[in-house]
Amino acid sequence: MARQMGPFYFTGTYNGMVGYKVGDEYFFRSIPDHVTQTTATKKAAEDFAAASSCGRLIRQALHQVMDLKQEHRLTNRLNKVMAKVIRKDTTHQAGSRLVLPEHLELLKNFSFNSETKLDNVLLGIEAEIEQSAFITVSIPSVAKIKRTKRTTHVEIKAIAISANFARGTCKQTSSEAIMIDVNQPWKTLELTMPRPGKDHTLVILQVRAFEKVNGGMSAFSDKNYCAADIIAVMPPLPVVKIKTNSKPSLKKIPSYKHHYNGTRTILQRE
Repeated sequence: MARQMGPFYFTGTYNGMVGYKVGDEYFFRSIPDHVTQTTATKKAAEDFAAASSCGRLIRQALHQVMDLKQEHRLTNRLNKVMAKVIRKDTTHQAGSRLVLPEHLELLKNFSFNSETKLDNVLLGIEAEIEQSAFITVSIPSVAKIKRTKRTTHVEIKAIAISANFARGTCKQTSSEAIMIDVNQPWKTLELTMPRPGKDHTLVILQVRAFEKVNGGMSAFSDKNYCAADIIAVMPPLPVVKIKTNSKPSLKKIPSYKHHYNGTRTILQRE
């Protein structure tokens, strides 16, 4: 590919060339006279198209709840991970592979900000993620908060996305955003939100840096001080059968816990 130098830029096809935009730059390449695809490449393309649809489903759900601006590289990065998930499916033939729940663990620790990971902003972070009728993310300790001289607060929020990739449906929810004074000692933080659906659920922790100015809060746009990572993939809770004469009780719903420590996540069933 070659970079367009201007002064006039184009996208689409023109005079045997195709122009396209990546980020803030424009490129072009020649259109091949003929593309030969083998049966294997056609099937691989079909699987990647399925992965792209799943990635798009997640991105669309994030538009409703995530405060970080989606970067232009997110589409490709997320599609590559979803493609790995689909390729793990060995029960179906190439070209018809599916996203199987047991392979969604590959999404753990995925960073929606390619510049900074969560544990690079909240150094030494540990978190317990518990799921029942609600999802609770408890953060008992953070060793250090990465910040500039202007940083006065960080905002922390939990996000949950419940996706059924076979049906092409996605539900999302988020906790209340909590503002933390970086000059005060860390106290155990709990973020609670309703479980958005019955399917496998991605739990995301988002952090943003803020500066207090004239009594108001101003968020930093610097990507080095904000992050959003998938910290857990929670399994669907089993259906609890309740007798006709009894009332539903949260105590009857079994709970699941995850422990998050940097890039380490351990599943524990209670």
